[in-house]
Amino acid sequence: MKTVTLSAKKLPSDLQAEFGEITPAFLPIQNDIVLEWHSKLAEQHHYVTLDQDYDISNFERSKLASLDITILNISGSSSLKDVLHDVFKKLISSHGLKSNEIIRILYGDSICTKLPNTFLKKPEAALIGQTQIQNDGDWYRIKESDITFSGVFQFSYQMIRKIIASSNDDKDFFDKIISSDNFELVQTNNIYDLGRSHTYHKNKLTFSPARHFNKISLDNYVFTKTGPIDKINAEFEWFENLPVGLQPFTPKIFKKGRSKNQAYYQLETIYESNISDTIIHGKLRESSVSKIYEQIENFLQKSKTYQNGLTINLKSEFNSKLENRIKSKKMREFIERNRLQPIFNTIYDAYRKANEKILLESDQAQIIHGDLCYSNILYNFKKNTIKLIDPRGLTLNGKEKSIYGSQFYDIIKLGHSAAFGYDLILRGISANDIINQENIQCAAEHYWDLQSITENKYSKKQINLGIGNLFITMIPLHSDNNRRQLEFLKLAQYIIGTI
Repeated sequence: MKTVTLSAKKLPSDLQAEFGEITPAFLPIQNDIVLEWHSKLAEQHHYVTLDQDYDISNFERSKLASLDITILNISGSSSLKDVLHDVFKKLISSHGLKSNEIIRILYGDSICTKLPNTFLKKPEAALIGQTQIQNDGDWYRIKESDITFSGVFQFSYQMIRKIIASSNDDKDFFDKIISSDNFELVQTNNIYDLGRSHTYHKNKLTFSPARHFNKISLDNYVFTKTGPIDKINAEFEWFENLPVGLQPFTPKIFKKGRSKNQAYYQLETIYESNISDTIIHGKLRESSVSKIYEQIENFLQKSKTYQNGLTINLKSEFNSKLENRIKSKKMREFIERNRLQPIFNTIYDAYRKANEKILLESDQAQIIHGDLCYSNILYNFKKNTIKLIDPRGLTLNGKEKSIYGSQFYDIIKLGHSAAFGYDLILRGISANDIINQENIQCAAEHYWDLQSITENKYSKKQINLGIGNLFITMIPLHSDNNRRQLEFLKLAQYIIGTI
């Protein structure tokens, strides 16, 4: 059965403010996009409708290719009944569809995580998914009830051709579908509406990810993070010990506690998107990206004012952390599994030679976030403010809890997202594409223009060497994804090789 995701219309204005003029099916859901969830429901060929004038990015095109999804270009201003007519005509004329062949239709601005059994057991039936209306909006109400279409349908062109031809508008079309005995209404649960800003932010929390060492749960008010005791306590104490002048950059913190052999802490739930989603997936105006970076610069400048008078042996701590990660069991397994020892030795030798000449010997300790990557920076487009989450709260060697460190570490953590596409790797883009700048939309130029870089003591070579170090040290942390580990190593090899 062919599957078609309807996504020719652009986002409503409230979501466009965050993501620019993208289409709903490309909305980010953590490290995925909506289409990746739709592809899980597609049995054979999968298509997506895009407006004929839609400016598809290299990143979006790469995503479609990896998911093996074919574009159907239609008018984004057409009514739903006309869109369905155009979809069937294109599939019949160019993609081998028969007029009596059933296809599955999915709304591009929602996700169904599990199809009802009726859809699986009746592949030859005309089925219309229905669901309870969860919030206010201009919904089509089935028989004036609190039930609306779920955005999951299956039928053939033969089944709806006459209804389309005889309908004056979409409401008339829907009314005739409902009144027809040829269509079966099927209750559809596990539906998440993403078509409005408030429903997008609320429902995407359902898909909030958890790393293998962390567990996350949340509701409208409280975000709870559970994990290893030392790590969770360090993060909590970072929030707790932050001076008043930096507290506006973080969510409100509530409490910490113990749960069996783990610890947890609770913060207020923040609905804003992280800038990994908005910058990587979105098509923001340059002015919007500039505002985001102004607030990042604001944090970097203010955090400089809080120093504890100590000096950090930066080179020693960086080298110690790198050597510990290289000696770890997961790093050894990665190298052995992929037979990379000769290549890895070459990369590491090049790093050590550059390190002796370039990396800073020492730096002044100040308050730092410690993990200032795109996914830990939430941006509020209405207020023009950022909120920082998931701080490190530990010294670089991981042995002591501290809110202090070298700002060099915050600079390179931001740089591995902005200048070298860390977030793109998480989303399935290859290191080669990033190196060749085929999918780069990370705002690298804004990063290198930061005052904290241009007017600081850190040179571009030093920053790049630090980022190369970062990509190597992250390899054992992603042992659940061998492809990702390989891409990190390729990026490290490239970065170190250019110094």
